[in-house]
Amino acid sequence: MPKKSSKKDDWTKVELLTKYAGAAQNIDVNTKENTMEAFFITGPRGYGELRVTFDGDKLKTMTNTFQE
Repeated sequence: MPKKSSKKDDWTKVELLTKYAGAAQNIDVNTKENTMEAFFITGPRGYGELRVTFDGDKLKTMTNTFQE
């Protein structure tokens, strides 16, 4: 049975990397600035980008663009 997906806006860096790092197209880690950005392609019928940026362990930005 498929899992029900849920929208979540308060990811921790450990949660994101543990659950979804394999699905990311790119993960950039900047050790000097202690930041990380993960980039995903999303969308069942179109093209979308999900970019998640962390400052340390705190979620800094989450941008989701979707075009159908």
